[in-house]
Amino acid sequence: MHKLTDISSAEQSGTGSTFTVRETEPFQLLEATGEMEADRTTGAFLYRLSTGKKAVYIRFGKEFWPDMARTLHQELLPVLVWGNQTVPLQRFQEELRRLTGSPGTDEFAEAVRAAFPESAAARRQDM
Repeated sequence: MHKLTDISSAEQSGTGSTFTVRETEPFQLLEATGEMEADRTTGAFLYRLSTGKKAVYIRFGKEFWPDMARTLHQELLPVLVWGNQTVPLQRFQEELRRLTGSPGTDEFAEAVRAAFPESAAARRQDM
């Protein structure tokens, strides 16, 4: 069983990126898994957290893609704030580069290439 929730806001500062969920906080302690996937159906990226017993997926909709792209230029890990919990999003930049570097050929892929042009350009150079 898993839970799915959406990012509700993003903030950029000199210390990095903060993504916030404004929903009832889970009772369990959240841990970052370092895993992200693309959800072509909803046009979003999903980052997986774990409570130790179940997966919790955080959905980054297209409105947050510019904020996600900014993390690629930051050395610090972005963090997720959910209630009283602050979770560093392990491997966020690596997973985002992986997913945006070779997005495919469908409508989602075109949107990814437009939002993350540096990842697409890096992929072409590697070929």
